[in-house]
Amino acid sequence: MKVITPDYFPQFTCIAAACPDTCCAGWEVVVDPAAEARYRALAAPLGDRLRAAMGEDGGDCVFTPREDGRCPFLNRDNLCDIQAELGEEALCRTCRLYPRFINDFGGVREMGLSLSCPEAARIILSAPSLPHFRMEDRPELPPDLNELDAGQYFAVKAVRDKVMALLSFGSLDERLALSLRLCRKAEKQLRKGAPEKAEALCAALHPEEDLKKERARAADRPPLSAGTVLRALEKCLILRDSWRARLKKAARPDGKLPPLDPSFERRVAELLSFRYLLKAAYDGRLSARMKFIAFSILSLRALGQGMDEKSLQTLVVNYSREVEHCEENMASLLQKFDGGGKFSSKAFAAQLLLPAVQLKG
Repeated sequence: MKVITPDYFPQFTCIAAACPDTCCAGWEVVVDPAAEARYRALAAPLGDRLRAAMGEDGGDCVFTPREDGRCPFLNRDNLCDIQAELGEEALCRTCRLYPRFINDFGGVREMGLSLSCPEAARIILSAPSLPHFRMEDRPELPPDLNELDAGQYFAVKAVRDKVMALLSFGSLDERLALSLRLCRKAEKQLRKGAPEKAEALCAALHPEEDLKKERARAADRPPLSAGTVLRALEKCLILRDSWRARLKKAARPDGKLPPLDPSFERRVAELLSFRYLLKAAYDGRLSARMKFIAFSILSLRALGQGMDEKSLQTLVVNYSREVEHCEENMASLLQKFDGGGKFSSKAFAAQLLLPAVQLKG
């Protein structure tokens, strides 16, 4: 198997009790079957605690958080009792991997770091430049056996790579609009069973001409407003009361959502593009995933006005935890983005390209 990672990937090391937050609170932890078997066979007293803490949710074995939201094995020093007593190798797969993510595509595995971890976010957002990606041959890893269509995979990969190239320079708003256009058109070709035509759209893209067309398309449609963006977040499942409070107090101005620090926004957009777009090789949903990336940038703008660098880092960590790491929230948002209405491609383009248009909250 070939493993692809960003160049900053090896820099991550958990800072444990020094972390300003903890990944061991606020959500259930899925326990993989191998770890579950080991925990159920473990002797007391830790074995008794493990067996008492394991529950079931949707067919998965999970550690259920305590009433205060913390993992039952997170101690007063914000350290893990399982790791302290048995070593890191005894952790379940979820805890051992986090904040790393893995996406498998046949004989290719892509890995990266999640923005939901404060230390990972610091590494990603403070990097001196956008990441370069490294490929390593790992023959000891068996390929992922799936029903991936090779033609669709290569077409979606070409589109993903083009989007990441577009987002690496120039006006981010214009580049997001171009990326939304490319993904929309490529998805249409995928639906027609013509992946080769979807891939050909990458070479046929003409930024100046295509931007004019997007501005013309968006001219007669209400732009995506700050109010609409924030209401969509409010309708999601909310994990922490502090996030609910943040959403409630956020301003909902009319007009263009002012950009945040360009370096911050570009790094977030690049990471989300790397993590999510290639998943469309399985289901063809390029447009919805590209809308999610643009929606994420607009959400951070709506919530992050006036914030300094450190506060923006905390904001994106919380956004990632609340949205990316909740399957129900991701599914709900992608379903919204599959359709038109307030989240149509024209509405996105109007917000991104027509700053003079006044938005209705």
